Amino acid sequence: FPMSCPGRDGYEIKVAGADSRSWLVVTKSGQEIYNSMNDINAESGGYFANVAGKVLEWRYDDAKNLVALIVRISAQDSDNPNKSFSKLFVFRYESGRFCYLNTHKTNQGAHHIADSTGSCRI
Repeated sequence: FPMSCPGRDGYEIKVAGADSRSWLVVTKSGQEIYNSMNDINAESGGYFANVAGKVLEWRYDDAKNLVALIVRISAQDSDNPNKSFSKLFVFRYESGRFCYLNTHKTNQGAHHIADSTGSCRI
């Protein structure tokens, strides 16, 4: 997967994958600091979770500090393999690290989660 997305302050997101699954790896100055594989596979709610689309969102607060990352993940419905669904995964950035926060179906809902003071679930 050759896709990547540069951020500010030396951060970069790379898409990694195996078979039909894909996930995000966050690096800073070339060093891996977070791998979302386990979180995405555990929280997708379906089979073969993968990064959907070509857009992800870096969320910053009013002081221009990084607070979250939002990305759409799609998966195969576990009850009906002919159907798929997608949802937005929100990853919190706090104390120099990323962690899984929650998911939502809409951009507005994901923004609300990202901008909240919620703690990481995993």
